[in-house]
Amino acid sequence: MAIPFRNRTRWGAPWTVAEVRQLGKVPDSVLARRSGRTIKEVVAEREARHIGLPTGPRRWTAREMRLLGTVNDHELSRRLRRYISQVRNQRVAFGIPPCVPGPKPWPERERCLLGTRTDSEVARQLGREVDTVKSMRLQLGIPSFTRTHKPSPPPWTAREIQLLGTMTDHALGQRLRRTTDQVREKRRALDVAACRPRPPWRYWTPRELRLLGTMSDSKLGRRLGRSATAVKETRKRRGIPGLHRLRRWTPAEVARLGTAPDAVVAREIGRTQGAVNERRRELGTPRHDTSWHWTPREIRLLGTINDHELARRLGLTPSQVSGKRTRLGIPPYRPRPAFRRWTPRELRLLGTMTDSELGRRLRRTETSVKSMRQLRGIPGCHRAKRWTRAEEAR
Repeated sequence: MAIPFRNRTRWGAPWTVAEVRQLGKVPDSVLARRSGRTIKEVVAEREARHIGLPTGPRRWTAREMRLLGTVNDHELSRRLRRYISQVRNQRVAFGIPPCVPGPKPWPERERCLLGTRTDSEVARQLGREVDTVKSMRLQLGIPSFTRTHKPSPPPWTAREIQLLGTMTDHALGQRLRRTTDQVREKRRALDVAACRPRPPWRYWTPRELRLLGTMSDSKLGRRLGRSATAVKETRKRRGIPGLHRLRRWTPAEVARLGTAPDAVVAREIGRTQGAVNERRRELGTPRHDTSWHWTPREIRLLGTINDHELARRLGLTPSQVSGKRTRLGIPPYRPRPAFRRWTPRELRLLGTMTDSELGRRLRRTETSVKSMRQLRGIPGCHRAKRWTRAEEAR
């Protein structure tokens, strides 16, 4: 008993991998009968996947024969829905040369544009490459636009010269329809000073004046659109103290003020010397007595070690130590390399080579090698340069 079609149909069922592989390789009707689908469903699936059907052998028409060699073989095979090998073999059989796109011809109208503008502008107008335009211009012997057709700037009038220096070069160039370089060169040739624009001055409003001292000058300047210098000068002119966002002074730090020089106190408490000096003056603390009573032992230490190290040990500033040392005529401390004795092996090498070579070899100075050699009465080694043939001939 035959199975009814409605029981065998698979309309709307998902496509399997095996069915997709057969699309375009077998006729749509055969694939529809094998898979139990309709022909319209097979055609829609094949076209959705952009799969074409191979056309059977068919005769070449007169219209198709006239198209051979007029376009590329690939393009013609796509238009006629034939294999590229069929198009190539048919063209070769009739002795038709292939279509090789040659250079785009230059009509007289386009040749007249060469040299009237820059090569890039002409290429953009004609839809060609810049190198193609330049090659054709050189082939025709037409000079470039920038070399011969560069327009000279118009002469300067008395009214334009009076405007030099009254505004910036860029603004004056836009106003006179000149380039900034032309304005700058003319202004420098006439020795006219450049215009340095200043921000427009505006009055301080009562609201802005009430904000003085409530925040730092730089922050208030950014908020009001003014410079920090303008804010600071206006605040000082009105006697308003500035706001310094510094860490608070602890009782221990305040008690340390005046007990030592400001530089020493600033280094100990981690503040600047200016901050320590200003805080000490605000509190009315007297300045530390800088007259230091030097003991004989401390004076003997001058020049034996570095001034900064001695100042750190004594609790003084480096300037106090260097000043005392200078007044006493004591030279500064300059560390010298440690002296090492000459070994018998090093003494045997004296005089065998030049002092500089031996010094580099023994890691000693040339002066120390020379002194030791002369002390022991060893003659020096002088390496005289060799005589050349030209010198011997003379």
